[in-house]
Amino acid sequence: MFDQVAQFIDQKSPRSFLLENVAALTHVGRKKAFEKMIATLRRSGKYFVTWRVLNARQFGIPQNRPRLFIVGLLRYAGSQAGFAWPKPQQRPPLPLTRFLCGGAGVLRGPPEVGTVAHDQLKMGLAAIREEGGNNPRTTDYSLDIWAGREYPGRMTNRVHCITRKRAGVGGSFVTSVNRLLTVEEMLSLQGLPTSHRAAARRAGISDGSFGQMVGNAIPTNTVKPILARILTWIGKHK
Repeated sequence: MFDQVAQFIDQKSPRSFLLENVAALTHVGRKKAFEKMIATLRRSGKYFVTWRVLNARQFGIPQNRPRLFIVGLLRYAGSQAGFAWPKPQQRPPLPLTRFLCGGAGVLRGPPEVGTVAHDQLKMGLAAIREEGGNNPRTTDYSLDIWAGREYPGRMTNRVHCITRKRAGVGGSFVTSVNRLLTVEEMLSLQGLPTSHRAAARRAGISDGSFGQMVGNAIPTNTVKPILARILTWIGKHK
């Protein structure tokens, strides 16, 4: 897919482009492939290309979602190289409680006894007790009960990354409400209108399939400040 994207950019020469991918692309095991991608985008010399890993929780939404963003700006007479990336907020994200809106989607309670997810939930709650944590009934602990690790990942006041796989089965388990997330809540945690769920239902899309689509989305709170700076740079936004 990247080769076709790079070919399109080279042939059409848009004034700017914005690409997004998983942050793991910059890690050691995939760094050579990533460096090749950046070199390909810079090869023609037409573009100033820069990249950052930004996390949705750094921009107000309580979701741990690090993502790679690549910006390309077309060089032309009088243009200046450089791009002002948005700075992460210094304050914590909004409380997770504000995003637990329920909704018309299926309210998934605790997983059935005997399932791997149920065992993961039990281990996660036991780990909180062993660590001397707060009461999970009154504290917004997020448990990743789908990972299949020895102990599920645990976070407080924010949820794990809403991936395609997680979102298709209800995302994180939130202890204070004793259930998984609804589709509306996952939409909200991606910075998207909750009304999208009703539109999906009218189109005959199940909550599971739509959840996977939500997991593939880009959080708007992260991408908006990037786009604003791109549009300002090319003279389309004030």
